[in-house]
Amino acid sequence: MRTLLTGFGPFGDVVDNPSARIASHFAESGAPGHELTVRILPVSFERASDEITRLLTEGNFDLALMLGVAGRDSEIRVETCARNQDAARIPDCDDSQPSGVISESGLEAYRTSVDAGLLVKTLLDSGIPARVSDSAGSYVCNRAYYAALHAITRHSLPTRCLFLHVPSDENTFAESQPVAMPLQIQIQAVEVLLSAIRSVTDSESD
Repeated sequence: MRTLLTGFGPFGDVVDNPSARIASHFAESGAPGHELTVRILPVSFERASDEITRLLTEGNFDLALMLGVAGRDSEIRVETCARNQDAARIPDCDDSQPSGVISESGLEAYRTSVDAGLLVKTLLDSGIPARVSDSAGSYVCNRAYYAALHAITRHSLPTRCLFLHVPSDENTFAESQPVAMPLQIQIQAVEVLLSAIRSVTDSESD
């Protein structure tokens, strides 16, 4: 399975984004059954959406698994949809703070074709806190997810795309804060999901 795995770099008070460290881990270790391409996206509305669109339209991927951090959460959030709306509470890394519709020609929302409920059950069965979410927020995570699903729809790509929000860990913030979820558990969660998605894909092709 040709898989694109993305994380995000630092922004705001997130000095060391766990999504980037998770992605970097898999760049080094790989994942069974997956031919991985790993990219760290900038926390920039325009550059992140442009980059994910380019990667998907040029890469011929079976799966795109996108990771971002939700610092206030203590569980893995499996995002079911991306909405056609920016509402940046803080500027991005390019000092842009957009608000309003993302794409006049795009749908109000795009939904993933991946069975989020099944994946959450798989995580919970593995002892990892997780939940289904129907809002990826209104910052760069949502923008990049929207751009990915829009590109897949517009270009009739075969790629399945899913976004995961991971909690903060021990190195996320400059000032010490309680650890929401250790990085090793977050890595385990991504391992479980990659294996589960591969198993579902294999069963569908039998």
